[in-house]
Amino acid sequence: CDLTTRFLGAIQNNQRDFTTQCGIPQNNGEDRIVIFSSHLPRSPQEFERVVFSISDISDILKRETQLKRADAIIANTSDAVMITSKDRQVLAINPAFTKVTGYSLEQLRTMSLMEQLPANLDRNRVAVTIAETLEQQNYWRGELDFIRRDGSVMPTLQQISVIHNERGEF
Repeated sequence: CDLTTRFLGAIQNNQRDFTTQCGIPQNNGEDRIVIFSSHLPRSPQEFERVVFSISDISDILKRETQLKRADAIIANTSDAVMITSKDRQVLAINPAFTKVTGYSLEQLRTMSLMEQLPANLDRNRVAVTIAETLEQQNYWRGELDFIRRDGSVMPTLQQISVIHNERGEF
């Protein structure tokens, strides 16, 4: 990264702000990605007071790459995937979910997840059983009938997994 050339070019172009991204080679062969930014001086006298901000964004870029990869996997799997909040609000579904069930994300957001279970099922008991198992094991796996958008009932093998954030919170 030729930081000097980029900085001088910004000055010659009368830019007020300077920001550039550079790869800094490391001993392990990988580059650390760094953003350099500064408010550019208006006169030669102001060069005595130029302050640069340097931010290493390597880890952020790696996490973004991992998230994009996970998103692509979820979007392209043939298994129906639903992501919910801890209070059972639907946050996301993949295309396979819509294909199998007929429900769009917008429709699911207006429904209770228990509405998707047949009325002859003790929905409260199912919810309690699943919640207790999730509390103990962080996952539940079992067979449940599911009501498609067209009203037909389909048997499903479901797996529900609890995902914790970096602080261990659900």
